[in-house]
Amino acid sequence: MLLTALALVCAWGGGALAQAELDQFPPGLTLMTWTLSGLDVPTPQTLSLEIEGLPGDRYHIKMTMEAEGQAEELGTLGFLGSGWTLHTAGGSINLEALLTLIRRRHQLEVGKEYLLPGGGVFVAQRREEIAGVECLIGTYTTPEEPDTVVELGLALSHPVYFLPLLRVITAGEVTLQLLLIDYQAP
Repeated sequence: MLLTALALVCAWGGGALAQAELDQFPPGLTLMTWTLSGLDVPTPQTLSLEIEGLPGDRYHIKMTMEAEGQAEELGTLGFLGSGWTLHTAGGSINLEALLTLIRRRHQLEVGKEYLLPGGGVFVAQRREEIAGVECLIGTYTTPEEPDTVVELGLALSHPVYFLPLLRVITAGEVTLQLLLIDYQAP
């Protein structure tokens, strides 16, 4: 069951896990495509987001989601949900504490550990390119879910609306992965 496999990406108007503001996107068409997969997602899904910067500080946004499967597998689409809580088979992880780090991602240093409200810890581990976007890769753990590690990729070189990487590893298995697979900018 797709549970609320990912009550993560589309409290759309609320900008769940958004790390770029619309005004950071250049004039012209920026295309971003992610895949969603893992043990919690029986049928891999694809999310595409187009943001077109128009004259007069206006934007045109188009989001499409693709998934294929049986009715019970598609009953709850993973890209729909709410805010900053990530629901997986192992439980729920509140990602709200990461908001400040995401907003200040350019100031984070590889090798540093950042203590977050509620006792969570983010460790900035390395820089890596994902779909042509330079990212800071780090891990997030909380005392409430000691067997779960959330690996995050924070975009540094280009505006990316959602996280380029969000991988949930529970008891050594990837239960959920959101991965940017294509990025095209004007």
